[in-house]
Amino acid sequence: AKDRLATRTALKAWLEHGMHVFANRYVPANQGHQGSKIADPAERATFWAWEDALEYGTNGLPRPAVTVILHVPVDISLQLIERRGLMKDGHETRAHLELAEKAYLELAQTSPEFTVVECAPGGNRLEDLLSMDAIHELVWVKVKPLLGDAPSAKQ
Repeated sequence: AKDRLATRTALKAWLEHGMHVFANRYVPANQGHQGSKIADPAERATFWAWEDALEYGTNGLPRPAVTVILHVPVDISLQLIERRGLMKDGHETRAHLELAEKAYLELAQTSPEFTVVECAPGGNRLEDLLSMDAIHELVWVKVKPLLGDAPSAKQ
């Protein structure tokens, strides 16, 4: 939250100047990962509301017009992690990824700001993962209506 708070002035200035801001790992990322550590659904919802009030209320961060959740099934995520050949951190275990996946999909149901893009609609194998271009197009369909006449990021 402190890192996000440090960006508040710049974010607000960009938005006031008509810029579109795309953020990776904004408030909902913390809600998803930290919320996944809370087993009770009612307590998780309470945490999400508290986090929302802290970040957007107390800290005055701008609320996103849309939050796109790129849903990659856990089995594929683990295969991608293994492919990297790097040491896993605490958020790259099957147990955490399964809880985080559940939390993110649950979080996506809490507000119309959230939209889910299925990155592997065909299943749980690495071969089912859509290409980056295909995922880009699915995301573009979600955000383009908010951007007016802005060109595609690929143009």
